[in-house]
Amino acid sequence: MIGVDITSIKRFENKKINFIKKVLSNEEFLEWEKTENKELYVAQRWAIKEALFKANNDLHDYHNINIKRNQKGAFEFQNYKISTSKENEYVIAFVVGEK
Repeated sequence: MIGVDITSIKRFENKKINFIKKVLSNEEFLEWEKTENKELYVAQRWAIKEALFKANNDLHDYHNINIKRNQKGAFEFQNYKISTSKENEYVIAFVVGEK
């Protein structure tokens, strides 16, 4: 199962809290409140969750998907391998999971 997504960071400027809470898990929301670059934080999680959904349509409730970082800073979710990249105004996420 493979999924990919690209999104503009600017797309997440001035989003209302209700939208942010729908996209982020409770744990992610607490991290988001403390981060300086809020738009980048949401854009990365959005791209990852969109890529996860494209790989597995059961993953449609973004609020229940909690993306964590391991000790090396890599994103983690269940048994999926996650890769992200940022270039200027864009974030891309690529995920690969086992069937």
